[in-house]
Amino acid sequence: MINDINKQLQFADIVQLVIARHLERDYGNAKVSVGLNDAWDIEFSGGITVEVKIDFAAATTQNAAIEFWCLRRNKPTGILSTKANTWLHCIPEGNGLRCYELSVDRLRRSVIEAGRVVNGGEQQASALKLIPVEKIKSLANSNFYLEDSIIKAFKSW
Repeated sequence: MINDINKQLQFADIVQLVIARHLERDYGNAKVSVGLNDAWDIEFSGGITVEVKIDFAAATTQNAAIEFWCLRRNKPTGILSTKANTWLHCIPEGNGLRCYELSVDRLRRSVIEAGRVVNGGEQQASALKLIPVEKIKSLANSNFYLEDSIIKAFKSW
């Protein structure tokens, strides 16, 4: 697991680029928003917009942490604020990442209806819902595995 928040953000930017290239076969040309974008992380020419989340802790806790509220600014974030229509929840598996592709609307309903609320994120400033990974798997439209070469490059950090 990458413990440094800056390295996690750098890693997330690289993963977004790799995911964009991977999904271009299905969704058309990709435009990646590297860094912070309140709307979405990846936009495809076929009309699909994607929010990408990497959940390092889910591999050990077996709970996906879905951010929904910023406690400091008292406003919706994550699943409640994204304008994307697709959510990719990526969880470490083996030496790579297993990415679950979900409908934002379907995941949003599940987060509202179920799960346990905890504080988390950087400086515990976010409200998160913990959803069992098995539930994420059952909600997913599909999933794919990202090769371990990306992960191996960052494990040495």
